[in-house]
Formats: sequence, C-alpha cells, structure tokens
Amino acid sequence: MTAKRNTDWDRLYREGWQLLSPGIPLIAVGMASCGRAAAAEAVYQSALQASRQTNQTCTVISTGCLGFCQMEPLVEIRLPDGQGSLYGLVTPDRMAELVGACGSLVLPEDGCIGRFPALSEETSTTDHGLTALPDHPFYRGQVRLITRRCGRIDPASLEQAVAVGAYRSIEKVLSTMAPEDVIQLLQDSGLRGRGGAGYPTGRKWQTARAAPGQPKYVICNAD
Repeated sequence: MTAKRNTDWDRLYREGWQLLSPGIPLIAVGMASCGRAAAAEAVYQSALQASRQTNQTCTVISTGCLGFCQMEPLVEIRLPDGQGSLYGLVTPDRMAELVGACGSLVLPEDGCIGRFPALSEETSTTDHGLTALPDHPFYRGQVRLITRRCGRIDPASLEQAVAVGAYRSIEKVLSTMAPEDVIQLLQDSGLRGRGGAGYPTGRKWQTARAAPGQPKYVICNAD
C-alpha cells in the first residue's frame, strides 16, 4: 500500500483507528520470536477458534513484543473504551474463558498483570484496583520512545502504524517538500554515514540527484 497525498494519509489514519478501536473487544496476542518460542501461535489459533465457536463479537490480531518476555505468551484484551488488560503466561486452554469474558465486558483479574491506558492516552490509568502497566515494577523504570507502541499494534499493518503516529516525517516530505528541500535539510542536519568514512548523507543524495541517467536506484546496506 502506498500513500502520496494528504487524502491517502487521512484514509490510512482512519482505517488504522478502525482496526485498533473497532467498537468491539479486541484480543491482541504477542507473536514476536519470544512469544512464538512460548507457544503463542497455539494461543493465537485457540483465540480464533474460541471466537468462532462461541460466536463472540471480537477481533483477534497478532502484535509484536512488549518486552516482558518472561511472561510470554502475553495477551492483551482491549475493551471498546480503549482500556487494555494484559494477561501473562496464557495457555491455549485459557483462551475460551478470556474470549467468553469479552461478551460481558467483565474481564477476570486472575492472571492479569495490569491495565494499559488507551492508545490515545499519554497518562496511565487504573480501574478495578489493578496496577496500570506504566506503573508496574517491570515497566516503571523504562522510558520508551520509538518502541512505545510495540506490542500494541500489528507490526505488519501500515494503517495501524500511521494511526498511532508513525511515518509523520514521510508524510511531511511527500506532501509539503520538494526534493531540493529534503536534500538541503539533510545537509543542514550534518547527518553522516555510520561507516568509517562518515560521508555526509546530504552530499551523497545531492550527488546522486545531479548524476545523469534515469531511473535512479537506492541500494541500502549493500556493502
């Protein structure tokens, strides 16, 4: 999927939030390598099967790693209000219970590590007396920047990534900047390659743009 115009980004944003906040319970199973090593694939398939067999109206997605690898498999159940409850050491047999609880919107406290704030919120919240995950001893000392959404969205979904704020720089470049502006920005930034030569990135881009011949190709990490 590509996005070049503002309308494309607006569409991706809307579609992403529809996927992340579908208005029905959402079950997110951590499917990174750590989760898969702890049988997350079986948990994921069990969630799909339970949702079909019970006719529960819920969405099941796979996500990346939340970092709490010793508690894998990890399953987040996100209610329509956006609040998420995280369960650790989940077994395939437990998914029938958790999927069934989605129908009543009353989730069990047994095995719940803590509550996530809604994706749209920046502050931690609690309910039912459970610890908000940003205040959990494991997460309390962590300040996540680039990875703050990791484990809460499908890493293969461009729409979900855009919805939570990814690719904003690309959107700006494609919608408001000319190629010369981008190159000048790189030159002004002083960005250099991380190899021994430390070649200025802006100069490299300018040289490639000024070189004769079409089309041009970008080859990354090919040395």
